[in-house]
Amino acid sequence: MGIRPEIDGFPSNDPQQPGLVLHDPTGIATAMLLIPPALVPALAEEPLPPELARALSEAGFLEDDNYARLLEAFARAETLPARHGGPGNYPTEGAALRRLFDTWFAAPGAGRPLHAIAAPHASPEPARGSYVSAYAALAASLPRAEAAGKTFVVLGTSHQGARDRFGMTRKRFVTPVGETRTRVPEPLAALAAMEDPCFAVEHSIEFQVVFLQYLYGPDIEIVPILCGPLTSPRHPFLEALGEWSAREGDRLRWVLGVDMAHKGPRYGDREARRAYTDSMAEIEQRDRGRIAALAAGDREAFWAQVRERNDDLNWCGTAPFYSYLAAHPSARGELLTYEHWQIDPRSVVTFAGMTFAGSGGQRLPEGPGRLSTNDL
Repeated sequence: MGIRPEIDGFPSNDPQQPGLVLHDPTGIATAMLLIPPALVPALAEEPLPPELARALSEAGFLEDDNYARLLEAFARAETLPARHGGPGNYPTEGAALRRLFDTWFAAPGAGRPLHAIAAPHASPEPARGSYVSAYAALAASLPRAEAAGKTFVVLGTSHQGARDRFGMTRKRFVTPVGETRTRVPEPLAALAAMEDPCFAVEHSIEFQVVFLQYLYGPDIEIVPILCGPLTSPRHPFLEALGEWSAREGDRLRWVLGVDMAHKGPRYGDREARRAYTDSMAEIEQRDRGRIAALAAGDREAFWAQVRERNDDLNWCGTAPFYSYLAAHPSARGELLTYEHWQIDPRSVVTFAGMTFAGSGGQRLPEGPGRLSTNDL
């Protein structure tokens, strides 16, 4: 009866309460447990000291009967609560969220056909420019009055899932805006893993759901798909995804939750990086080369650039981008916004807002104004 291998820990940042803070990144056990410094070495003992074992068991951190009960309760639950609201991301109260987003968005005008958008999955506040450019384009292309009967396919980066694995869930997403409907097409489910624990903690999908609900109301229908890191450009899921999309046709709109480069000591580099300076010049040039391949719909060129230097740019949006292009070979994209985020004093993340035209689609924005969300 040992500690569950997925349990993670980090040093306490409270000098009055030093020690190691343990938590469950899967979200199945919701407790956080502070282990005093004197007891930290005992975490490696077999067997664990009785009092420590009891505390870990009560928190759901051991592979025992209590964890089995928590896992069963999680499996029975029909919804996934939002976990990533708060400062820097989005307000955890519905009215406050709507007020904030009302200040971000202008009313959509007329536009041209649109099949998909790519938006960041970085924290919405620092990535606001790219989020707004992408979702304003979506709002213009698909007015709320015309959205009935549409399904939003959300391709998100899987930060917890295995390589070459696509994950799905039947659980509904609950955010401060409301509750979604979730659809799992059987042709895709047969080739995907049901990854409820990954979805429970994954922000790449949750952030997109919040924006979609803001634009179209809480009762949207989504097909959420987590894309694990790809080691090969060939995967049976991608062929099935394209065939299913062709059958569904104009009923679908696609949203990619994707970030781009991750550079600096935070991500294993020796060299410190500063946003929008010469230290990022080569990174931005290479980012834009990949973006150009994506916009041209050239997934082979994109894949070749990713494999170059063993992807030292650390693009975490590679799998969703490639999956979308593999399923839609005729798609062509447009870059709307490209940004750097100084995530800490020495490290930078890049991301963008993009649109793709392919099959079906609607219109891109032209004019300013207010986006009405009074009925949300």
